[in-house]
Amino acid sequence: MLINENSFSSQSEISKVKPDKNVDSVEGLGKYATIYFRWFINNFRDKRLEEKKERQRRQLDLLSFIKKGFNKTKIMKDYEKVLELRENDALGKNPQAMIFEHIVTENIELHNWLGDSALTYKTTEYDDRINHTDLVVEWDGEEGMEPIRLAIDCTIAESEEVLDKKVGYIVKELNNLRMTKIKYFESDIDNTAKTIQDVPRIILAIDRNKLEELCKDFINLSVADSAWQENYLQLFFLREVEEQLIMQLKLLEKDDKNIKYLLSRHTDYSKEKIMSLSDKLKTLLELIRKIIKEKTDAMPEDTLARVKKYIANAKAPELIKKYYQQAITNK
Repeated sequence: MLINENSFSSQSEISKVKPDKNVDSVEGLGKYATIYFRWFINNFRDKRLEEKKERQRRQLDLLSFIKKGFNKTKIMKDYEKVLELRENDALGKNPQAMIFEHIVTENIELHNWLGDSALTYKTTEYDDRINHTDLVVEWDGEEGMEPIRLAIDCTIAESEEVLDKKVGYIVKELNNLRMTKIKYFESDIDNTAKTIQDVPRIILAIDRNKLEELCKDFINLSVADSAWQENYLQLFFLREVEEQLIMQLKLLEKDDKNIKYLLSRHTDYSKEKIMSLSDKLKTLLELIRKIIKEKTDAMPEDTLARVKKYIANAKAPELIKKYYQQAITNK
């Protein structure tokens, strides 16, 4: 059974939907994830979300950057690259990944999972495929300073090979004294369309069973908005961000031995470059810790206990930490 696109007008209306054996199945999805995929992604209507979707539409359209001062020849070259990769299915997006990205992007902005002022931007397909970034989160910085930004790679993979590869991309960037580049980005904070350099990037990962649980929670919610604002998973994600930023800082520790090592590999870089990257990570880490404190202070004890239990049993974050530690040991 397919639902007319105007069937629902609010998240609370969708939350009343119950599993239906007649819902068209989607390969690889459980029954609750199928409902989420069929109804929420395709049919959700909300004024705040419509405003955000307009920003996302501007950001996702690679060719629209021609009108924003980007070189047309270079854009068309990148566009052809995207078509080539798409033809070869190099990205391999599946419904589970689409749902997870959707849950993360909507809840960060609409339900403040990364703080009250966070804005989210889905990346163009080029930056998704080439620069391993699904979305960028942006917070307003101090007066006169650039916005604070975080690039996120969402995954539900528990494969050691996949996670090792994803961590490897980030470690390689740091070993080359740089962070993620987002080639096509339009900010709503400073109203600029430009390439942004040296953006810290982290991996958000959950397993497939947790994804189905999230979708089930969504379908069964009676007071959807408040429940999502208090959902324990936001604190779990914040802890993931914090842990990975700490690991990345360790890769750039300013001890004499590490500086000599890094500069021996990059003679054209100075100590100031290393310090600049470290300072950017520290600024973001300070913001994330502030948000964690605010969330922790506001959450009931049973929710905090659930976070602790999930962290203890989550496989992917431990693997990610393991691969970072290997890189730190071998630096």
